[in-house]
Amino acid sequence: MTLPPDGRARAGVGPPRPLAGIGLKTVHVRELLARGPSGAAGGADFLEVHAENYMVDGGPMLRHLERVRERWPLSVHGVGLSLGGEAPPDRTHLDRLDLLLRRFEPRWFSEHLAWSSHGGRCPAWASCRMHVACTRA
Repeated sequence: MTLPPDGRARAGVGPPRPLAGIGLKTVHVRELLARGPSGAAGGADFLEVHAENYMVDGGPMLRHLERVRERWPLSVHGVGLSLGGEAPPDRTHLDRLDLLLRRFEPRWFSEHLAWSSHGGRCPAWASCRMHVACTRA
C-alpha cells in the first residue's frame, strides 16, 4: 500500500491515489487465501466486511477474517447502530463493535446513517435499515 497508516496525504507528496475495495463474501475466502493479494480480488486494495456478520464469539468466520486481515487492509462497515433512530445506540452492540474493531484494526470504519430499530426491536417491514429522510424539517 502506498498510503501512510493514517490514510492521509503528506506535505510535498501529493494527494493519495484513489483506492478500490471489494466486499468479502464467505464463499470466496478459501480462494482468496489460496491466490493471495496479487492474484485475487481483482487487484482490490482492501476488503470490506459488514461488522454485524463478524460480531460473534468465535468460530470459522473469525478465523477466516484473521487470515484475510494478515494479507489485506480491511474496511469494516456497520449497519446496526441505528444512528438515525430515536434512541441512543444499543450499549451491547457498541461493546461488540468495539471488540471487533480492536481485534482486527481496520484501516477504515463506516456506518449507515439510518435507523434500524424502534423501541429496541427491528420492525419486520424495515429490513433493519431505514434511511434518514433528507428534508428541511
